[in-house]
Amino acid sequence: MPRWVGAQPYSYLHPPLGGASSVSNLDTAPVRPFGHGLSYTTFTHTDLRIAAHQVPTDGAIVASCRVTNTGDRAGADVVQLYAGDPVASVTRPVVQLLGYARVHLEPGQSAIVELDVPTHRLAFSDRRMVRIVEPGAVQLFVGPSCADPVLTADVELTGPVHEISTADRRVVRVEVTT
Repeated sequence: MPRWVGAQPYSYLHPPLGGASSVSNLDTAPVRPFGHGLSYTTFTHTDLRIAAHQVPTDGAIVASCRVTNTGDRAGADVVQLYAGDPVASVTRPVVQLLGYARVHLEPGQSAIVELDVPTHRLAFSDRRMVRIVEPGAVQLFVGPSCADPVLTADVELTGPVHEISTADRRVVRVEVTT
């Protein structure tokens, strides 16, 4: 939800120069960032684990974390995994949503959420307008919205540039263990 009419069009997928800067006197920050949600209870996210810190460009990033209901009533939390590609051959968004899982927990209950994300979720169109996944560093984080990283980790995509085909998996596999 944009804060001002002059901040249109706003997208959480903005490039680094599309955010707040000294060029404009209008604040581009939205009233609520992408992924923002409210609950009648509180949650904490801990223990971010990455299965492998080096992943082939045609592979999958497997990340897991523990979510705990720290409040005094039952509620649901949406565990959100975001990524940023700080160095790429074309301008990329500051962050993008890779996957998420909605988890219902009773007071004091914890669950492990595992997201198996194909690297193809990081694909973009190169200068030839071909969808690719490039090798390089990727910054991951789990948080309650795109603007609030709570847990962070780095992954290195390795191997040659991978051109996306119809045979590539695009679905994120989610497993919740209580």
